[in-house]
Amino acid sequence: MKLNDKTIKYLKDAMTTAQLVGVDVMVIESNLVRGMDEGRSVFILQDENVPDMEFGAIGITRLPSLISRMKIAEELDNFNVEATIVEEDDGYTFARALIMKGKGLKVDYRCAKPAQLVASQQAGPKQMKDVIEFCVEFDKSMVDMLHKGQAAMKSDEVSIISNDGVTFELLDVNNDVFSHKFADEALNLLGEENTKFAYRYPTKVLLMLLKNTSDVLFKVSKRGLLCIDINGLNVYMLPQV
Repeated sequence: MKLNDKTIKYLKDAMTTAQLVGVDVMVIESNLVRGMDEGRSVFILQDENVPDMEFGAIGITRLPSLISRMKIAEELDNFNVEATIVEEDDGYTFARALIMKGKGLKVDYRCAKPAQLVASQQAGPKQMKDVIEFCVEFDKSMVDMLHKGQAAMKSDEVSIISNDGVTFELLDVNNDVFSHKFADEALNLLGEENTKFAYRYPTKVLLMLLKNTSDVLFKVSKRGLLCIDINGLNVYMLPQV
């Protein structure tokens, strides 16, 4: 089955996002995109504005291979993508393979079975079992300051603290502190008065997320999950324990 342009674009955006944030495994089903990195510290979970796919569902591993093959094909004239579809007895359909074509080129990519990725929990959670509580706006200069702070302090972890304003703090091996206030306040999305929280995150991972978003805000859940929009997909980072 030949995929339409809308499906190809969404598939490419989802794959690009996964690659940017280090997600290795991804499953796209009806109204649901999810994936998780190998270290199980970052995951994608999007259950809104996901278009219906002609193939029903798709399981993706070996993500760099698929992206590189598609890039080669789309540089050629008459680029298109076809899916080989399997329908199971219960009516569940999924893509067994993608075939990317361009002028004089045909290259295959064998997909993973979505049910196997889900059963092994490689694809991450199916739904949020937490509640988004806070929203914080930030200026892009904050990202540059965090990068400079990480270089100066050599800190693997950064604390995001909402108390008197919202700051990030980095500590070096001697417990010297690098602190930068980047927002006047956090907004409580639940309508409550409490705007205080403090959570630690991997510095490099947080920098990666903030650099790749076009948004100017991030959200924080009751349990400290940090959520940020990248290419229209919700990307979550777990706090350090």
